[in-house]
Amino acid sequence: MKKVLFGLLVISILASCGKDKTTTTTTTTPQTTAQKLQYKWNLMSIQDIQYVGASTTIVDTVIDYGMVGDYVQFNTNNTAYYRIAGSLDTVAYNLFSDTKMVFDGDTFSINTLTATDMVMTYYGRETNPVNNWDNVLVLKK
Repeated sequence: MKKVLFGLLVISILASCGKDKTTTTTTTTPQTTAQKLQYKWNLMSIQDIQYVGASTTIVDTVIDYGMVGDYVQFNTNNTAYYRIAGSLDTVAYNLFSDTKMVFDGDTFSINTLTATDMVMTYYGRETNPVNNWDNVLVLKK
């Protein structure tokens, strides 16, 4: 009789253990452009592209690679710290869409912004035909 009761007890415990399983799902809220931007980004290169006047004909392309330790850090208070070629500065920035921002008074297009990569371009020839060049900044986390 004790074996029967013990067997029923074991079966009821095993049956109740199977019912306790719960599934938890986590949902992640997509980050806004500002949230994606607000990190310390390592400067990989700055590409200067020179054009003939305001045309799209390229005259020259110079790629300056960032020195070890060069970075741009976008903060939540619309300021950015940067170190480029050993020079440190603090500048203002302002996002006005998911693909455009004003950085240190110049308008940049955000071409790429992922969890690890950022490419931003200043189109100098569009804002002032005398400045017949563009700057492309390549950053990585």
